[in-house]
Amino acid sequence: MANQPFWGGWNLWAHGHTRQPWLMIELNRALYIGYQQDDSPIVPPDPARIALLREKVWAGITAVTNYWLHQSRS
Repeated sequence: MANQPFWGGWNLWAHGHTRQPWLMIELNRALYIGYQQDDSPIVPPDPARIALLREKVWAGITAVTNYWLHQSRS
């Protein structure tokens, strides 16, 4: 079920009005565990998937940060 057990929109509502720039990232656990259904056995996270996901998230954060820095100098 979407937004269970974590309702990420609450963080946006509670903290999004500050002047401090921030970035909220929500990740689908299928990205680091693999696709599962309700009746799938529980499997541990895949270290290779985690490493790839970490690289991609860091690249995204870097791109957003560079964009913000460029915009603030314009």
